[in-house]
Amino acid sequence: MSFSDRITRLPLPVDPARGADAASLCPDLPQRLRDLVAGVAGSSPYLADLIRREAAWLPGALDHDDVVARETAGFDDLDAAALSVGLRRAKRRVALQTALADLGGVWPLEQV
Repeated sequence: MSFSDRITRLPLPVDPARGADAASLCPDLPQRLRDLVAGVAGSSPYLADLIRREAAWLPGALDHDDVVARETAGFDDLDAAALSVGLRRAKRRVALQTALADLGGVWPLEQV
């Protein structure tokens, strides 16, 4: 079952304009997932920034639950500079997917 099919709740955006702006960055997402993005971004400036930075990554990423393994694969082969960049990117993506899964009721508490 897809990530969007498993959404059980949608947060109400405190700032609907910020939420709509973030959702507009992800036109290829299913409507239910765009509604989740709007609610999350409209309630958290931090998560809105992560969505803005990772909008291109979101459509292909959310249906894979093991975000940590996926985002850290190949780190053993990186030099210090590339590892630094990779760790920051992985941190953003793990935080974003975890927040969306938690706030959307997609993952149980144990997984979050």
